[in-house]
Amino acid sequence: MRRLISMNPLSKIWIYTSKSKINKDNAKIIKLFSDTFINQWESHGNKVNGSIEIVDDYFIVVTADEQGSAMCGKAKDAIMRLIKELEFETGLIFTDRMAVALKIDDKIFISNFYDVKEKLKKNAYPENTKIYNPLITTVKDYNESFMQEISDSWLT
Repeated sequence: MRRLISMNPLSKIWIYTSKSKINKDNAKIIKLFSDTFINQWESHGNKVNGSIEIVDDYFIVVTADEQGSAMCGKAKDAIMRLIKELEFETGLIFTDRMAVALKIDDKIFISNFYDVKEKLKKNAYPENTKIYNPLITTVKDYNESFMQEISDSWLT
């Protein structure tokens, strides 16, 4: 399995935010299932060149290098099946799209989208607050804008 850092910048990326911190035991489970998945992951009968990593103890980051041809729907659906399986095995929630990750003074907080929007309207966050951008679609985007100043983020 390739590491995220060595993936083609145009590789497709999916980010799944955990609503709680991924502890060491759950990280072992995620790694075991992810390694098996990556070794068997195929699209159009060809092995997918991809990676799965835990980032900052709150995110599962899946990448796939689509050089040459786009991934088939079955290969993309397999990612969601893996994530659902990881939810079942770990008890963590990765599929709540309303979960927003913030970083304040080097500590990560997971909040509800609507709560974050409301606090933004009231300027209730410290100036140094950062927000993770789950909407990015490529490794290049990840490297450039996964973490943003909240004042210049996808939410404002």
